[in-house]
Amino acid sequence: MPARRKAAHPHDAQPDAASGTNGSPQSVLYRERLLPKPFIWPLLAAGPGALGIAYGAAFSATIGWLIFLVGLAVLVVLIVIGSPVILVTDRDIVAGRARLSRSLVTGVTTLDAGTGTLREQLRNAATAFTLVRAWAGTTGIRIDLADPEDPHPCWLLSSRRPVVLAETLQAQDSQQRSLVQ
Repeated sequence: MPARRKAAHPHDAQPDAASGTNGSPQSVLYRERLLPKPFIWPLLAAGPGALGIAYGAAFSATIGWLIFLVGLAVLVVLIVIGSPVILVTDRDIVAGRARLSRSLVTGVTTLDAGTGTLREQLRNAATAFTLVRAWAGTTGIRIDLADPEDPHPCWLLSSRRPVVLAETLQAQDSQQRSLVQ
């Protein structure tokens, strides 16, 4: 049986995004897969298209079309599988393979043209944990943390719906605080 790789950091991924560290199920409050914007997909088809044209010219149109369709299908599957997911549950925030307990969150800020773009935040936060995909847009959120063991003072995440994501994090956090008091 192969040895399981030990997590390098306490916020690294745990076994299943929808279950807690003790295996109990958590309800998913927000989920977003960071797929490319619609206008990017035709640009991505250019690679398999060029390959299909080359093979079609060298051999036959049927082979060219077959190579184009197979290449395009493989590319789409790889992009969908490789696109990170942002997930917010009752207790955790999962961004790609990283996991963070929501109890460590001290503040959430949406990042858009009005409040400062994600690009500006990336320049100013060299030690931040980042899950930023240029193809997902220039909006996102900044999550400030209160964890003395974490080398990252904040998380910067791309999101197409930063307001909804921030509201989800803030609404749940205010409910937890009211229960504690």
